[in-house]
Amino acid sequence: MSKLLLLLLLMPAMLFAQTGAKDKEALLAKLKSKETALTWVITGDSITHGAWFTSGARSYPEHLAERVRGEMLRLRDIIINTGVSGEISTGLLADYDWRVLRFKPDVVSINLGMNDCARIPLEQHKKEMADMITKAKKSGAIVILHATNTVFTEHGHAKKLPPFIEAVRELAKEHDVMLVDHYKMFTEQKQGAETRTWFADAIHPNGLGHAHMAAEMFRVIGIYDETSDTCKLAR
Repeated sequence: MSKLLLLLLLMPAMLFAQTGAKDKEALLAKLKSKETALTWVITGDSITHGAWFTSGARSYPEHLAERVRGEMLRLRDIIINTGVSGEISTGLLADYDWRVLRFKPDVVSINLGMNDCARIPLEQHKKEMADMITKAKKSGAIVILHATNTVFTEHGHAKKLPPFIEAVRELAKEHDVMLVDHYKMFTEQKQGAETRTWFADAIHPNGLGHAHMAAEMFRVIGIYDETSDTCKLAR
């Protein structure tokens, strides 16, 4: 078989392969090992922060902690949420050593864009996000990027946000890291059913929205189990 023919046969798989496939394989291997204990840093803006808008329900980082430390019995894993309401990439990058690197994380999860789209230029956001990915990878961490959720169509962010979502998707491909595409998931759900029941306001997911975000994260990193109580919350 010629090299050209082999490339053509493999091309569909290459085109649709999940970004960060090697990271996913490495993370799953670590999760299966009883010899490893992982430190996860989950960071971002108010959506990651999870305060106020969930009305006391768990945020997606808290669901992750329950799934990993509770249901999967990885009792020595540490899951730290350093999300800050109102944050943008500029602020997180400036505070990166304190909020991310000092914990010597094995996994770094970054979810930004909602505030950025109204406050800083797209190219600045993309460069700062790239810097954060590079810093995390240089420290030895596995990186998980998030394309944040949709907003109500009448909100001012509705037209500003999509280019920032595309930037995150591009970054995931460029750096070959896992991508949790909440925006795609929320959009697809909206085509079949009303997603406003997932929101506390025009921007922030409520408890149900966070359950769906957590389930999507579980699917991407390979720990979704439809029989688990945590995963059932998104039904």
